[in-house]
Amino acid sequence: MQKIKLLLYTGLTFLTIGIILRFSMGPGLIPSILIYSGVALKVSYLLYIIFKGRFKPGIEILFLLVGLSLVFSGSRLRGFDVNPYLITSMIVAGATLKLLFIIFLFRKIKQRSNKS
Repeated sequence: MQKIKLLLYTGLTFLTIGIILRFSMGPGLIPSILIYSGVALKVSYLLYIIFKGRFKPGIEILFLLVGLSLVFSGSRLRGFDVNPYLITSMIVAGATLKLLFIIFLFRKIKQRSNKS
């Protein structure tokens, strides 16, 4: 299980570096590749643990879906004449919901492994 967590941590690292580069350098090829690679690695990890039976998605999957929707919506609204506080609020709320999903995910996996 420890080796597979490397997918998640590498994905988080790529995503973080990509976001930092996007804000510091602006949109470009390298930040986009890092962001998309990070997302792909995180999705791979999630699918792996679901298919291996280590995680059975429950209501907490709504945190992930709503969080993703808020982050993507907030990102897309940046090009329009919308209140910047609304955009920032959407992105922060979405990121918080995604973080809550990760916390619930790890708790559920830990509880499942303790029962085994």
